[in-house]
Amino acid sequence: MESTPKRHALAATATGWHSPDLFVMPGGIIGTGDVVFQSTEAGSQEYTTAGTPEGWRDSVAALCRGNPVPMMAVCAALAGPLLWLLDVDSGGFHFVGDSSSGKSVGALVACGVWGEPRNFKRNWNATSTGLEGLATMRNDTALILDEIGEAPAKDIGGLIYQLGNGTGRQRGKVSGMARPVNVWRTILISTGEMTLGKHMESGGQRIKAGQEMRLLDIPAQRLYGAFDYLHGMELPHNPDNEAERRGAGRKYAETLRGNASSHYGHAGPEFVRWLISRSQTSTTSGNGDGQTLADMFALLREQFPVSTGQEARAAARFTLCALAGEMAITAGILPWPQGDALAAVRAMFESWAEYRGRGQSEDMKILRAVAGFIARHASRFEGTGLHGEAVNNRAGWWKQDNNGGRVYWFLQDALCEAASGYDLKRIAASLDDAGAIADRDADGRRRFTKRVSVNGEKHRVYVISQSALLCAIDE
Repeated sequence: MESTPKRHALAATATGWHSPDLFVMPGGIIGTGDVVFQSTEAGSQEYTTAGTPEGWRDSVAALCRGNPVPMMAVCAALAGPLLWLLDVDSGGFHFVGDSSSGKSVGALVACGVWGEPRNFKRNWNATSTGLEGLATMRNDTALILDEIGEAPAKDIGGLIYQLGNGTGRQRGKVSGMARPVNVWRTILISTGEMTLGKHMESGGQRIKAGQEMRLLDIPAQRLYGAFDYLHGMELPHNPDNEAERRGAGRKYAETLRGNASSHYGHAGPEFVRWLISRSQTSTTSGNGDGQTLADMFALLREQFPVSTGQEARAAARFTLCALAGEMAITAGILPWPQGDALAAVRAMFESWAEYRGRGQSEDMKILRAVAGFIARHASRFEGTGLHGEAVNNRAGWWKQDNNGGRVYWFLQDALCEAASGYDLKRIAASLDDAGAIADRDADGRRRFTKRVSVNGEKHRVYVISQSALLCAIDE
């Protein structure tokens, strides 16, 4: 207590930014500052380097060009340091594709941005505590997890919330006081043969929009497995044969994997050095290149058109990756022409949007749930004007419309059952926005129901056109 040391050092327990001019990594610091890295997990075996920066550019990054999946993976891995600088939350991308299609090679290339690919990549087979510690060690870089099918289906939803929120579990000390909570910001890159939603369904869970937005499903099936351009390697004799196309893509993937295992760990630190240098130049000169990071982010954001709040949230994450890629091109880290990173990320954004469907996620889930209920339980609807046996566990009635299709009169409880988990007003609003509510009472208010008389009994029902419902789903 009486000592007066002349040296004052920062004890860093996590990687990443500790000031605009200081980025901490387990093996050293980038920028200026006196730091002692203190962590139970040193992580030095992961943030390692091999080969040369030129070797990585020429044999790995250059080989990715023309292939949106690995290009997107590289841009996402580089986007980690921008999270803190732009005050953006954590989030991720989940590449979905068949086994041995090449999606894992894209993940390995992303790992090589920061360290040794096989050590930097981890699997989803981990506890929430383990992933919390791993995410802390990947703060401001990238967390890359392979094979989502290895995670317990009943736990994966909670893990996605945890990783996306960037906050660990609150724990207590023996004294009863709260321990410090682990926090992080990182880009999550995941791979798997099924989507997050399908994996959760296999465990009896249903995906929520918040989980879906934290980990965006991107189809990784392209022309040759996960690839589009093989850089002059052997093409299939029969381009229409899917097996031959995959075989051609496999050779390219093996070449890319081998090159990535020889040159790695340079691009990420180089990008951080360039960001610090750019910031210092802007500060000392007063203008830099005339644009702030926020300005560049806003400008690129216009390249991703959206129509809903959820799409805007996803587009912001894609924009972050595009910005990282374009800045890395400017810095000479990526050997691609200017605009290539944006084009690749936009291609993946469009694939995501097409696969998911436009509009709010909850709306589409509600529409599909109601349509599925009709398909499974059509026998629970009694035909109006028919005098047969009473329907057991009746959900409502049906009648023919003018086009020969059916209009279903849903009882309130049946509609709640059809889209279980959603509020009744939310269900009705989604159906109305889709144009599926065919009739209603007009009394000056926005009513969704109609009072009808069936066999002398009066009921208030939701009148739903099956054809309009199916049409809204297919759009």
